[in-house]
Amino acid sequence: MYVCVELVNNTCQKWQEFSILPQLEQGEGLKIGGLFLLCTVTAWGFRELAMFILNRR
Repeated sequence: MYVCVELVNNTCQKWQEFSILPQLEQGEGLKIGGLFLLCTVTAWGFRELAMFILNRR
């Protein structure tokens, strides 16, 4: 989102990017994505293990 930071004669002269979320540094997005993928794969593995154990009975 952009907000006007300089208004002259009802016309915006300068815009600035604005966000309520902090900006990610380079590589942090990949780190967050990798952790999300790891959590997903771990949960899937637990599900598969539980299904294997329950089907053995």
